Amino acid sequence: MTFGEELSIFSSKYPYREIVIDGATVRYVLAGKKESPAIVFLNGLDMQEMWIRYVDALQENYCALMIEYPLEWDTNRKMVEGLHMLLNELGLAKPAIIGGSDGGCLAQLYAHRYPENISGMVLITTLTVDSDYVRNIKKMAWMTPLLKLKLRMSNWEKLKQRLVKMVTGYFRGEGEQEEIYGRTFFDAITADPAYKDKYIHAVGLVGELAGKYGPFEKDTFAFLKGKVLLLLPDQDIFTKEDQERLVAAMTEPQVKTMKGGHLACIMRAQEYIEEIEAFLPRCFA
Repeated sequence: MTFGEELSIFSSKYPYREIVIDGATVRYVLAGKKESPAIVFLNGLDMQEMWIRYVDALQENYCALMIEYPLEWDTNRKMVEGLHMLLNELGLAKPAIIGGSDGGCLAQLYAHRYPENISGMVLITTLTVDSDYVRNIKKMAWMTPLLKLKLRMSNWEKLKQRLVKMVTGYFRGEGEQEEIYGRTFFDAITADPAYKDKYIHAVGLVGELAGKYGPFEKDTFAFLKGKVLLLLPDQDIFTKEDQERLVAAMTEPQVKTMKGGHLACIMRAQEYIEEIEAFLPRCFA
């Protein structure tokens, strides 16, 4: 089954809802029983669809929230504050937050800003704001507005081809069928011309992240001692040194090395789901 076919089935089963938060319309999926412990998925590159297998699997025991980021939340601070308002409006208290890629950075910013309203974190193929990767972005941060302007002026069909070529370059160590599935994922996401604005939004958030947040202190996340799971691919685009910085930023995290590259969490979702299912109970203990 292609990702597009999976997405169609998922959308029929879990239709989007809408709510206005501080003037911005937020589209979201809320699945599972409201009285169950809440889990929140924060995505990379404004691709919330990366979580559909996770939501479907975990909603049996948890109240799972998947969000389409509104473009009005154009800084990480607005993202964090908007997310907090959304959780309050939906009545989701002290969720565990599951963040992938730049969504993992956002999860850390949320935990730092609202430590009283989080039960745990699962950080997937990500890093901390005190990393070489983010520092390198900082050196080029002045170019972000120009880059966003260039992207807006670009032909979407040509930009889409470059984007798909870039992200499929992140396939590392996955099998042939997994790579085929991964390509259908990006084909489905980029088939919607509206993704151009979402991609530009994501680029802006990553560029804005550099130099404006952190570095975190050694004990910043001590309040989540033993309640952080790190799922780190063995062939990620991030360096081993940056992965080690992420581990060091947490207090007694559970660390699992996963096979594959940066996008294995999409192509090998079941392996990640099993690790998350085993870990989540300790967040709510």
